[in-house]
Order: sequence, then structure tokens, then C-alpha cells
Amino acid sequence: KVFETLVHHLIKGEGLVFNTLFAKISYLGLKFKLKKRLIFDLHIYRKEFDNNYKNLGQKTAFQLGLYLMGELLDIADDTNRFSKKIKRPEFEIRKKRFKGRRLYGRFLLTGRKNSEEYLLVDEENPSEELVMRTDNLDVFRNSLEYINKKVEDNDLPLTIGLVYIDIDSFDTLLPQVLVLQPDFLVDVTSIAECFKHTGGDARYYLLNKFLPKPKNKYITIGNTVNFFLDELMSNSELEFNDLVFDIFHIDPVMYALMEDKEVKDIVSSLRVHFDNLKRVVNEDFKNVYIDTAKCILEPSFYSPVFGIQGRLDIYYQKENSNEAAIVELKSGKLFRANTYGLNTNHYTQTLLYEMMIKSVFNFKVKPVNYILYSVLESNNIRFAPSISAQQKEAISVRNDIIAIEEEIINSRDNIDFYKKINIDNFPTADGFLKRDIEKLQLLLKNMNETELMYFSHFASFIAREHRLAKIGYSRGERSVGQSALWLLNDKEKEEQFSILKDLEIKENFSDKANSLLILEPTDSTNELANFRKGDIVLLYPTGTKNNNKIESQVFKSTIIDLNSKEIKLKLRNKIYNNSLFEKYDHWNIEHDFLDSGFSKMYRSLLKFFEEDEEKRKLILGLKAPQVSGSENSIFRAEELTDNQNDMVGEIINSKDYFLLWGPPGTGKTSKIIKQTVRELYEKGENIMLLAYTNRAVDELCEAVESISPAMKKKYIRIGSRFSSGKDYVDNLFDNKVRDIKSRVELNQLIEKHKIFIATVSSLQGKEELFLIKKFNTLIVDEASQLLEPMLVSILAKFDRFILVGDHRQLPAVVIQNGNNVVVENDNLKETGLNDLSSSLFERLFQQAIDKGRGHAYGMLREQGRMHQDIMQFANENFYSGKLEVIKSIDRLTAKRNLKTENGFQKELLKSRMIFIPTEVDDEQTLSKVNKYEAKKVSDIVLELLKIFELNNIELTDKSIGIITTFRAQIARIKNELEKAGVDITIISVDTVERYQGSARDIIIYSMSVNSVSRFRQIVSVDKNGIDRKLNVVITRAKEQFILLGNEDIISTDELYSKLVSACSILK
Repeated sequence: KVFETLVHHLIKGEGLVFNTLFAKISYLGLKFKLKKRLIFDLHIYRKEFDNNYKNLGQKTAFQLGLYLMGELLDIADDTNRFSKKIKRPEFEIRKKRFKGRRLYGRFLLTGRKNSEEYLLVDEENPSEELVMRTDNLDVFRNSLEYINKKVEDNDLPLTIGLVYIDIDSFDTLLPQVLVLQPDFLVDVTSIAECFKHTGGDARYYLLNKFLPKPKNKYITIGNTVNFFLDELMSNSELEFNDLVFDIFHIDPVMYALMEDKEVKDIVSSLRVHFDNLKRVVNEDFKNVYIDTAKCILEPSFYSPVFGIQGRLDIYYQKENSNEAAIVELKSGKLFRANTYGLNTNHYTQTLLYEMMIKSVFNFKVKPVNYILYSVLESNNIRFAPSISAQQKEAISVRNDIIAIEEEIINSRDNIDFYKKINIDNFPTADGFLKRDIEKLQLLLKNMNETELMYFSHFASFIAREHRLAKIGYSRGERSVGQSALWLLNDKEKEEQFSILKDLEIKENFSDKANSLLILEPTDSTNELANFRKGDIVLLYPTGTKNNNKIESQVFKSTIIDLNSKEIKLKLRNKIYNNSLFEKYDHWNIEHDFLDSGFSKMYRSLLKFFEEDEEKRKLILGLKAPQVSGSENSIFRAEELTDNQNDMVGEIINSKDYFLLWGPPGTGKTSKIIKQTVRELYEKGENIMLLAYTNRAVDELCEAVESISPAMKKKYIRIGSRFSSGKDYVDNLFDNKVRDIKSRVELNQLIEKHKIFIATVSSLQGKEELFLIKKFNTLIVDEASQLLEPMLVSILAKFDRFILVGDHRQLPAVVIQNGNNVVVENDNLKETGLNDLSSSLFERLFQQAIDKGRGHAYGMLREQGRMHQDIMQFANENFYSGKLEVIKSIDRLTAKRNLKTENGFQKELLKSRMIFIPTEVDDEQTLSKVNKYEAKKVSDIVLELLKIFELNNIELTDKSIGIITTFRAQIARIKNELEKAGVDITIISVDTVERYQGSARDIIIYSMSVNSVSRFRQIVSVDKNGIDRKLNVVITRAKEQFILLGNEDIISTDELYSKLVSACSILK
């Protein structure tokens, strides 16, 4: 830990991203011009630590570690006072030698020797500087230009992958394939779509990245044909009429938009596809030696060797053999087919899949590639020969995509990059391709300077966020991100609580319609790993992560339930072949990463500029919102306070938009949104309610249903049944349309429902709904957690939008910070945009204040959650003294009169705000654990439970909540509670991020910091001087707040010092 902290300290502030300790050490050597032997020793210690000191032994490794820390401290201190006192131990390391040929390797490129040779460091053997020649890399000229630019700019080291490496007698490397930034996995389809009949061009990637993808009949046909194949592979005797009813339910909204003739034509076309597929499954597969019973449908794979990822349609592996087959299904027609009778993009896709499969299985598998064209009358299965030159070109285009991603990041203030999108630069483009280029060109051309800057700034912001999420980023000393899946070992993942390992399958329903899998933990499973219901995860066999890759299929899944006894997964796809589940006894679960969230932001950003110009000005803040032209009505509801009634009235009287600031406990959902919806519904408006999380959407459903018993059936929820609360599943769109048999019925269903509720993400997946129904008002809850690109194109579709949030609580989760999010452009400052990581709610709210638009915003000032003694601190330090308690709720001002049985209990109840000083855990100075605090928390809980029993107070899951800063401390606290016999299923112990949106009668906050440096990591002050995390921690408490921490450490911060002063101290 100390070693990693020192390395991290010496390179921080460089503005560079390092996703491995290997890369950090290599950069350290370049930055400080370290001697080769010291760099060698640093790498040796890194490898020894990762491998449990198996080469040096623990004693020698410990001595080496001490010596290196002295060297690093000297660098930090710019003296020689430490290293002179610590001797380097003597040891020998046997170097790994590769002779003749090496299949692949990961390297850091550190410089250029001459025009044809580059200097590398090998992850396998970092002690030597290697030389790479480019003799075999003619097709990678663009990639080499990218590298040369990096060398010129001194933007090194650069992680690269080399494949099929010849090694000459001088140990010079001569690779055939070069992979730039191999940890940035590019989707195979994204690369393939860059290939047209005229060749490959990575610039086409921009079209797919930014242009919206509206659904059409061809996409609907494609989805249905995939469904046919899945069903036929399971039951080859099916008839077309057996599936007719299912056709409509695959994409009901699209069918509702069609005319009768178009629907009949599609059904007729689908019958042809079905008949062809049935013949292929029953006859043609046998002719190419594919056993359908052994096929795996839609398996996903990751290949950090080639820097690609993808999901195949069919993968077949012959038993006890290295023979395999890849089948890619295509529902479209042939268009300018190549020599092999294949569309160029389809052919490229299968070649990339072949490379992906080979690398996953250590180049031992020899797949044969086929493309299945379901629309053809005959010869549906077409052989796609493996051509090395074509595969290299595909990886070269993949590298060009990496360069484009970097250009987007670097084009924040320089819009020349976007001016290259001109049809004149694409002389061979025609058809749909020409149409798309001209569309993107026109949209960019029509933007004024402010709009273009808005677009380029947010495109850069999203691209950087996307890159960091994929290749990894430093959180403290360790790197997290998608690449952690293959770069970190199990020990490192367990330290981060990011893996559930060695699970056993308890029940397997993966071949059923709901595709569920139930697993149970073993003694090796860390039950405190950071996973929750609703998390998107990956499942893969234990023991298949080797050589910095997962050597297996990965199953994309969602956790739908978990407890200490079992984890219930919903697999993304139904499993037709259970052989893998039968082959492996133990399984790992890790967090998945979805590119789709970023794709939605890119497309939403561009789509915004397709909307009405006046609407754009309004959302950009360049035009003031109007109030309703009609006479303002005064709203009054008995259940609301005067302040709450005033806010509902202002919302209803707004014309363009209204911004409602709702601090904790002010009833923004249960009272304000409820009454606003009731009023607008009675006026006949069509209303859309959105939130960021499914938990918040559940609360919106609850608020609507509380209007009256009849409202239970008056709304539709868009989403999945596994992400919805059980009380609201019947209202899901998919369930409402389940028994509908015609487009007329569907249109009537959509028309008669005036309230729709969804997460922002769910709505973005069903935007065709706007083609059927015109909505009047949009209400967005949790708006302060939504970044601008998530929301802007949606807002423009409504006559009016209401944003509800609290910009003093936790913001949207953003990886990047500092200069990367600060806006310096004067045009953008005119819109109020100063920070790209802020929410649209916060920008418009601040702008409304700055420009005197008092009619456009309001604040709920009366809260009914916190006792006034707790509220006082939050009010003074986070809400500028504007909050007050709801006077009609006696509890908020009442004095406690509870029985106690000892002096400690009496002291515990003396004040609503208690501080308990704790000592530093000297054994864990740099750790995130404090054993004294954990034991004290347990003692406090035991005393509280006695007080509850003594006063006949029922213990519920809303009674006591324990918040702590680190997951390691969660584990320690739970351990202490269990030792004390406390039922931890009813008392939640979690981080502050998991507590936002909820409340407990009593909150206990264990800070668990043993040093000032660790304390500084958790203090999170925004640009307005507000510590949002601390605000959320305190405002979760209804009756009492108890703080535990080391007084000397936490008093080094002014706000925490104030907090200690506001508390009664209990020693």
C-alpha cells in the first residue's frame, strides 16, 4: 500500500491516465530519468507483490520494498537521506526468453530509436529495453503516424499490443499486427460498419457515433429474424403460425405506426425468412458439419489482445477438437457483394469475430466463418474465408477509431476537426452513406458559434468520460474501469470489493423464458463485495482469467435479488446450450460496463440540434422562460403547507419551464409531484414523469397511485419487470400490451393513458412513442443527478418541462475533474455553462438567479424529516438558513422523554447530535479500517436496541442506519455486529452514495480515517464550498445523528470542526 501510494504521489497531477502500476512505474522512470537498475527493481517488486513473493521469498521482497521506498522518498524529498540508510538486497531473477516467435504481448512504447525502430518495455520482462521494427506493419501506417505524434509531443509511455511477433537473432521484435491502446475495446460492429464496397474508412465511425438511430421496419424485421433463429434452434419443428402472435410483441409501437399494407408486407416477408431459416436449421447446417444441439447462441467475448469485443449470433465448438464455426445472421439483402458473394461490412465482421475467438482461446481454436443470409431463396449459408491481409486492415481501422476518439477529446475548443465532415472529402460515398454524411454536415453547419462550442465541449467531455470508464482510471492507488476485469488479479479485486468469486450454481433456469440463474456463495466468496439489486454484471467461470484476458464466454446479466445465501441473476439472453454451466463448478461475478449509456448521450447531444431553434435557445438559457398567458390560478390543497401550495401554483402557471429546488424531507415527490400530476391530469394534459434511477421511478409510481385508488390503472410504466418494484409491475408497458391483438387496440391503449413514467434511459430506448403521442408536460425528478447530454434532446419534445432536484446533494457520477470540466469559452459562459460535470438543473437554476428570472424557479423551504436540532446544522451550512420545520409535525420540535437503564444510555440521549471521539488505529494507518470505531458502533447499536426494548419502540429497517466512508469498514462493522448477535439484515451498513434518497430514525456515521491524508480523500467540497457528501450523511437522520471519528484529524477541516462543535461530545 505504501509503495503504491508513493508511486501514485510522484506522478499525480500530470493530467495523464495510467490504468496499471506497470504503466505508472514506466512513466516514473521517464519523468525522473531513473537508472535502469532502479526501474528494474521497481518492476520486480511490483510483480513479486502481485505473485505473493513466489520468486524472491517474503523476506527478500520485504527488504527490497524497504530499499525502494527509501529511493522513492528521496525522489519526493529531493534528498539522499533515506536511501543511504537502507541497503539493496542481493537477488537473482531468471529472465523469460522468447525465441523465434511469440504469439502476442503487451508493451509500453517509451520512445523512438530511429525512423523504423521503436523502444519498448515488456510487461512480461520489464527489466530490458526492447526494440520493435516496423518491417511487417505496412498496413498500419496511420497507426505509426499516431505513435510518431505521441513521440513528438512527448506523450509517453503508450500502451500497445503486438500480435504474431517474429524475433530476430538480435532480439528485435517484428510484429505483424499492432494494436493501439488494447484496453479500449471497440465493438466489432462499429469497426465493420466502417467498411463499404470501396474499402475501410474510420471516419464513418463518426456517423454511427453521433447520428440518431431511429427505428424503422428493417430494424424490426432484423430483430424478428433473430428471434426466429433462437426459437428454431431450440425447436426446429415450429411453424410460422406458432410465432405470429409473438411477432407483434417484439416491437408493438413500430407496428402501431404502420399502415395495414405495410404490416401485411412485413409479415409476408417474415414468412420467407422463417421458411429459409427452418430449412437451414434442419438441413443446411448439417452440410457444413454444424451440430445445432451443440451451438451457443449470442455468446459475448472480450479480446484485449486485439482491443475488440463482440457478441456472435452462433458459435459452435466441436467436442474434443480445436475445430469451431462462427455463423453471423443477416436479414438484409446483398449490396455490391465482394468476390465471395458477401457484403463487405458483413465479411469484415466475421473476420474480426474469428480473431476475437482465436485470441480468447489462446490461438488454439480454428474457426470456420459463415454468413447466413435469411432473405435469399437458396445458398443461404456463405463461407467467409479467413484472409490475413483483410484482418490486419480491420485492426488498422480499429486503431484509426482510437485516434478519432482522441481527436474528439482534444477538439473541445478547436472545431476544425468537425469541419472535416464534408461530403467533398468522401468522393465515393453514395446512397444512405451519402445521405448520412450530408445530414451530419448540415447539422454542424447550421449551428451558430455558441451551439458548436456547446456541441464540441460536451462531445469532448463524453469521449473522455467514455475512455476513462473503459481503459481505467486511478481511484486512490488502484485503477478501476472496464479493463480492471482482465488487468487486476483476484486479490486486488477483493481489496476493492469488486468481485463475487467461487460461486456455485444452486438452480439453473437459464433455458427458460425468464433466463434466471441462482448462485450461492462459498467460503471463498466475499459477501461484502459491492453489488446490489439492479446492478449490471458479468458472469464467467472461475479460473478462466489468465494472461490478462478472460479465456471464456462471458454472460451479461442483471442482479435481480441477492442476500447472504444466494444471488439471483437474470441473464441477458435465454441459454439454449447448458454445456458451459455443466463444465464449470465455480463462477465469478464482476461489474459490467455498458457502452450504450455513452452512445445515448452522443446521439442525444446531436439530436438536440435537430429541434426547434427557439426551444434550443430556451434550454441553452439564451431565452427567458415565459409564464402562462392565461390568468394565473391560485392553487390550494389541504394536505400541503402554504410554501408547498405556492410551488405547485407556480409550476402550473409556468409556460416553458420551472425549476424546483427540493432539499431533503420537503416532500418534492410525495407532495409536490403528486399534486401537480393530479391537477394537470384533471386538465386533460398528457404527462411524462422521468427519474434517473428505478428506485426513484418506484417513488413516482407510488406518488401517482396515492392520488386516488383509480389512478392505479391510469398510468403506464416503461421499463423491465426486474428493475421495477413488485407493486408496479402490472403497469409496465410490456404487461399492458400482452393481451392486445391489433394495432388499433394498441393505439387506443396509448391514447387513453395520459401518464407515462420511466427512467431517462428506458425512455431513450422507446423514443418512437413520441411519433404516436403528443405530450404536454415533462416532470423530471432527481434532475440534479442528470448530466446535460442525457436530457437536452428529451426536453425539447415537450411544451413544458419541470425539473425537480437538489444541487446541494450528490451530483451526477463523473470520473474526470479539474481543468477537464471547467469551461473557459466566453460564448458558453453566456449560457451559464461553467462546469461540464454539473447538471442542467444546476446551470438553469443559477442562471435564473443571475438573470433575475424569479418566475422560473422556487424552493421548498419546509421540511418534515429532520428534528430541528439536526436540521439546524444542515440549514446553516448547506441551505443558507432558508429551511424551517413543518410546524404541524410535533415530532420535529419535541423533546425526547425515553427511559434509560445506565449512564451511557442517558448520555447517548442527551442530544440529537452526538460526537464520539475515537483513537487512530495504528495498525491500519494507511488502511480504510478502524477497529476501535467498528467496535464502538456495535456497542452503540446494542445500547440503542436496549433503549428501544425498554420503551416498547419497534425495530424496523427504517430505525437505524450506519454510514461509513469505505467498504472495508463496512465489513469490519458488520463483523462486530454479528459477533454481538445483532441482526444485520434489519440494520443497513453502507456508503453515503447508497443512502441518497432514503432516511433512518438514527444515523451513525463512522468516518474510519487514521491519517490526515486519508481524511482529505473523503472531503468533497464543490465550487460553491458545499460538502455534498456530508450534507447527504447528516440529512438522512430523522431523530438523531451520531458521528464517530478522530477529533484531531477531522478538525483539520473547518466544516468538520464546526460539526464537532455542534455536537455534544460523548467520551
